[in-house]
Amino acid sequence: DIQVSQIADMMNLNRSYFCRVFKRQMGMSPQEYIVSYRLEQAERLLTTTRLSQKEIALRVGYPDVYALSRMFQRRYGIAPGKFRNNYGQKKS
Repeated sequence: DIQVSQIADMMNLNRSYFCRVFKRQMGMSPQEYIVSYRLEQAERLLTTTRLSQKEIALRVGYPDVYALSRMFQRRYGIAPGKFRNNYGQKKS
């Protein structure tokens, strides 16, 4: 779990300045980037592993499966479990 303020601190930059520069270069805020990255990693883990949704949530920086599910549904329009059933590895 990483916060934008931690990144700015590690770079020895003011948080506001860091956010402005990041958005200008990346086309999205650092927070949007972090959320996007977390969800892409969750999608990958759902489709390529048999890890539980709870374990995936923790690995990608969400405190629990409910937080992951809420963000995943907002982005993909489908619950993580249904996504896994539709697009995940076929069970042998």
